[in-house]
Amino acid sequence: MSSQHRVPNIGWDERRKRLVFGLGMLALAVLASLVLILTGIHPLWRLPVAVPLFLAGNGIFQATDST
Repeated sequence: MSSQHRVPNIGWDERRKRLVFGLGMLALAVLASLVLILTGIHPLWRLPVAVPLFLAGNGIFQATDST
């Protein structure tokens, strides 16, 4: 195997934006989950929390993988 270096296709500023967005979505998802669990909402109404969790994972992955 050859030792090729990976070159990021986005700069540090854009990576920082994506990381901040991802961490913000993660905080939102955790907060929403806590509120929904503590208020005793039916579990199916907790399903939309998957959207900010997906966005959090996507933002954090893109920031750390430099894509």
